[in-house]
Amino acid sequence: LVVGFNRMGEAFVVQAARMAHYANGKKLCVTVVDTNLADKREAFLARYPEIYQIADLSFTDESAFDRKLHEEIRTCSNDRNQMLTIAVCLEDERKSFALSQSLPEEVYERGVPVLVRFPISSCLSTVIRRSSRKNVRGFGSIPVGGALGVFPAEGIWRFGQVVHEWRLQKALKGGATRG
Repeated sequence: LVVGFNRMGEAFVVQAARMAHYANGKKLCVTVVDTNLADKREAFLARYPEIYQIADLSFTDESAFDRKLHEEIRTCSNDRNQMLTIAVCLEDERKSFALSQSLPEEVYERGVPVLVRFPISSCLSTVIRRSSRKNVRGFGSIPVGGALGVFPAEGIWRFGQVVHEWRLQKALKGGATRG
């Protein structure tokens, strides 16, 4: 289940399709939930027309806080034949946090993975890390001190040079030649 079909939500669906198809011997089943899906769905399917070959996708144009959706989540979390994961990719991190803490109790009892995207490491991502709900985890955070805007431009270039040299040396040790 992917909640929020922004760039991160799309990336999550694509990566899941690449890595998890047939993980349990069945075609990957993904439900995408967003309140404004029409244009997003069409654009996504235009970019990835072959995705239906490895994944069954369904799109739900409703709120992630809708009672009907929570009943479906409850049903899925109780189904032992499903490998449910919930990815919360909303733009508003407060709503993401609220959703991660208000899912049906079966999600927490059964240890269903709940992945919550926080664009920057914030106090909410810290609360998630320290939560007693060990199946709820943050992802996608850039540490505040690690944001690119914090470093002077010459520091970024130097970092890039160091990484390039390291990769080059590794490739040369592996038998590659300079081209």
